[in-house]
Amino acid sequence: MKPRRILITGGGGAGNEALWRLLHTRYELHFADAQAGVIDPAIPADRCVVIPSAGSPDFVSCLARICRERRIDLIVPCVDEELPLLAAARQQGTLPEVLLGSGEFVATMLDKLAFARALQAHGLAVPRTGLADEAADWRFPLILKPRSGRGSRGVMRLEQPAQIPAYLILQGTEPTQVVAQECIAGQEYTVFVLADRHAQLRAVVPVRVDSKRGITIRAATEANPAITAYAARFQAAFRPTGPYNIQCMVTAAGEVLPFEVNPRVSTTFCLAIAAGVDPFALYADETVTTAMAAFAPGLRLIRHWHNEFQPSAPMPTLSTHESTALSVRGQPKIGPALRPYIMAEVGTNHNRDLATARTMLREIAAAGCDCAKFQIYEPEEIVSAGVRASAYGLDKLYGDISAREMFGRHLQTPKEWFPELRDYCHELGMDFSATIHGPHGLRWAEQVGLDVVKIASMDHNNLPFLRSLVNRLPAPILVSFGMAQLPDIDATVKTLASHGPGAAFFHCCAVYPPKPEELRLGNLPFLAKRHGAIFGFSDHAMGVEAALAARAAGAVLFEKHITLDRRQSGPDHPFAMQPEEFAEYIATLRATPLGRPKVPAEFVPPTARELRNRSEYLKSIIIRRDLPAGHRLTADDVYLARPASGIPPGELDHVLGRVLTRAVAAEEILQWDRLAAAAAA
Repeated sequence: MKPRRILITGGGGAGNEALWRLLHTRYELHFADAQAGVIDPAIPADRCVVIPSAGSPDFVSCLARICRERRIDLIVPCVDEELPLLAAARQQGTLPEVLLGSGEFVATMLDKLAFARALQAHGLAVPRTGLADEAADWRFPLILKPRSGRGSRGVMRLEQPAQIPAYLILQGTEPTQVVAQECIAGQEYTVFVLADRHAQLRAVVPVRVDSKRGITIRAATEANPAITAYAARFQAAFRPTGPYNIQCMVTAAGEVLPFEVNPRVSTTFCLAIAAGVDPFALYADETVTTAMAAFAPGLRLIRHWHNEFQPSAPMPTLSTHESTALSVRGQPKIGPALRPYIMAEVGTNHNRDLATARTMLREIAAAGCDCAKFQIYEPEEIVSAGVRASAYGLDKLYGDISAREMFGRHLQTPKEWFPELRDYCHELGMDFSATIHGPHGLRWAEQVGLDVVKIASMDHNNLPFLRSLVNRLPAPILVSFGMAQLPDIDATVKTLASHGPGAAFFHCCAVYPPKPEELRLGNLPFLAKRHGAIFGFSDHAMGVEAALAARAAGAVLFEKHITLDRRQSGPDHPFAMQPEEFAEYIATLRATPLGRPKVPAEFVPPTARELRNRSEYLKSIIIRRDLPAGHRLTADDVYLARPASGIPPGELDHVLGRVLTRAVAAEEILQWDRLAAAAAA
């Protein structure tokens, strides 16, 4: 008799190489996956096939064609998103036999809220489970997770109610799509259960989980009568056919509490087979029996990764020492193993009154702040002479004046204050920082002695300025990435990688205030992994929720605008935080552990609303004085300032030495068509 032909989907899964080793002499095994090249190379290429993802309209028809071509007898689905489609297609007779419970059973178990309610309705014990917006008054800690999902995606332990809205921001979802679950102390188990075609229970294999990172890494089979009895009650209540997996905790008192049931095989399926259970034979067995298959207890699963090496372009990263912790005033203060480092952006909210600035410092120090930051706002290093206050919507506050006059008269922090402010910060136990914007700011910073140097989003792509900072200042450099595209970020990290005191970076949404869907906090773990660097969150949102979501996404430092009173007139007061709120903000962040999120596969670019700000807030190369046609440009002929409607700062090296094709006027924004072609090398 020819062996049964079995097609296993999710062929790139962790346990499939073991399935091949254990079963390929008994069955003709085929493996399918939506990604080419992910199936273990130990499996012969002629037994591997690429199929569309479950989201494709061709998924079922393509799978049916493959099953006909390969004369498949049985499909074993291993991907949650495929299960409802396969259950429906099976009813229509378009597929061979599918090792899967009924469509109703699948739908109930894939919805983690419906699962809990169904178990409760049958009198089966389950941890307290409800929607996220019902859980604020529950006992903490608790678990939040998506109503549907797999591989521990989106699962997070919360320590306090304020983290619930932060979780929703981080996940970008609604409370109705998130389940809260009681956090149960005990030993975790993943339990392979199999019922035959007639819903007779044929196998229960409890597997003690010793180590888990999304999937089980270390585990062992165990004879556990309490788990076996619970599985029997579950089977009697729901009467599914085929395999399923009960994920549960067993308390110190021996109570079995399942937190999920997967209506399919799991990645530990291979361990049940290695322990002596043949699920395909048991499923097809027509013997009427109450006896269950024996298995070998104490059999251990130990997973080791297989490593392949492929050449690729090196990505700029910071050194291991720098990315572990940054030192400020000789002490390690910024890093993942330390408490969150919190900066108060005083900015312009002192209203150019020194007494107010000192009051603000006392208030933020009392709140527990680590560092106070000011803006020096050198007008000529921020904006060109042709820009008006109306370009920023500030003419209603300051009149129809030039933007330079606006910065100089209303927003600039007087430089003579800074020695006093620096010393007062140190007296209050805080570090001292300021944002600088160009060469004048750099020379000033060398004299005043900043503990931390801040670079604003407007200069994140100002590579000539960033290069000038490297090892000129004995302080770490922090850069905000508002409006930044991924190539901008890569170039900046590379530029600052050799700065001896170190550098760190703020993920930032340059919208004031941003909407939750504009925050893109998944970029935090993506960028931290891509660059091996320290990343934080420059927070322009209202409240603490966005910061908590950023903390869960791996942020280790935070920047927040503060004010004594939001009702004051000024560009930054309305979205700033008042002292009592800032104290709560700091306390909440310090009570929140650093998240260890899954790293997204891709960078999410700024939204259209944020990108529109690039033209007004980033910089261009500006002509400093009238110049005739034929003039060869030198560094003295140009400067870098807003707006960004001309040649960007990063192109300065390609501009200097070029000849003007026609005369240009002072304050003209330089365009490429004003320049002759570069001479051939």
